[in-house]
Amino acid sequence: MSNIDLEKVLPSTNPRTSNIKMSFPILIAYIGLYVGTYYLGPTGPGSEHRDGDSGRIPPLAIVLTLLGPELIQKTFAITTVISKTESPCFGFGWLACSLSLLSSVTSGSGDLMREPECDVKVLDMKTGKRRSNKDFAVAKLLRDLEFRSVPPSVDGSFDQGSEVVVEILQPTGIPSSSASFRNLLQSGSLMTAILQFCLAGAFWFFYADLSPLLLLSISILLIEATASLPVWTAQKHASFTRNNWNGAYALMRNTDSPPSRIYIIQPSSTASTKTEGMTTHHDTPSNASNPCISPVILIAGAFLNQALLYTQLSDNAACVMLLIMFVGTISNIAIVAVPRVPQVDGVKLGSVGVIKGEGSVVEVLKDVEAAFEGYGDVLLKQCFPEMIGKWGAEVEKVKMGEMD
Repeated sequence: MSNIDLEKVLPSTNPRTSNIKMSFPILIAYIGLYVGTYYLGPTGPGSEHRDGDSGRIPPLAIVLTLLGPELIQKTFAITTVISKTESPCFGFGWLACSLSLLSSVTSGSGDLMREPECDVKVLDMKTGKRRSNKDFAVAKLLRDLEFRSVPPSVDGSFDQGSEVVVEILQPTGIPSSSASFRNLLQSGSLMTAILQFCLAGAFWFFYADLSPLLLLSISILLIEATASLPVWTAQKHASFTRNNWNGAYALMRNTDSPPSRIYIIQPSSTASTKTEGMTTHHDTPSNASNPCISPVILIAGAFLNQALLYTQLSDNAACVMLLIMFVGTISNIAIVAVPRVPQVDGVKLGSVGVIKGEGSVVEVLKDVEAAFEGYGDVLLKQCFPEMIGKWGAEVEKVKMGEMD
């Protein structure tokens, strides 16, 4: 089996392509801001829709752009590392999130991802090296693995009383630099954006007010530019390449007690034939931050200018914008909270086998060792050191049985 780490083999990116991918949406967004300023200005076509309005609802939209930036940061953490077809949706908190991103990039702190709800222990199955991983996306991957129903064993039984369950997983493909059209159609983010544009388009059709459709288009362009910032890729690489590990690795909860669920992720069996032209990156957030300062300033400034345009909306248009942002926020919550099919870098993980039983931990680890040589010994030493004596006794029994 190829000794390729799925998390570290990533397509090399062209800086020129990345700059175009960032700059073009920003340029179009600023053109949209200019048009929006004219349209919503005192003498613009949109001013007639404000006649007789109380003007109390539009400021609420500005307030909501400052609430909940943590949700967007968590969404970025998941969509950057786990799924390539999802992206953060336009919702509450985008202005605050862009300002927070600007602060992190200019200060060089690299503090972009949110802290996870639980610590994860990552164990190299080749060297036995282990560390605690506090990345939000890794914790999300572990929670998705735990949420699934553990597949039945070979004999079809399902034993809830097993002291420890070890599941072996393997990627069903290899990472790709682009997502397939079919996967894009199944993306919840894309469906949310389509629904938001339908709401804005319906308002334009019935009220002849173009402002919600214009502001939504500007927001989507700014989100696309934000998602294209290389700082997210650098954060991803720093998350997974902090230690130079190759081959299989295990995920489990980092607690004081021995783990009851262990998930071993093996490298893809097809990676060796399809990894030409790929490079391993060891970027850190600090060395990718400086090129991001200018576009992040432009993005934050655009979100601020857009928020100021909210004050020129009619009450009806402001209500539609609140509904659009609410839909996007619900979608972001779903991306963060709803369990998904376990995957890494857009590649789904398939179960190779589940090892469990009514016997002791040593019995389970013996089965792991028999099926995957070396794995049981590493798990014993790193996760169940108190069982080493029993393991030795079992090995002696096996040897005596062979001599007889």
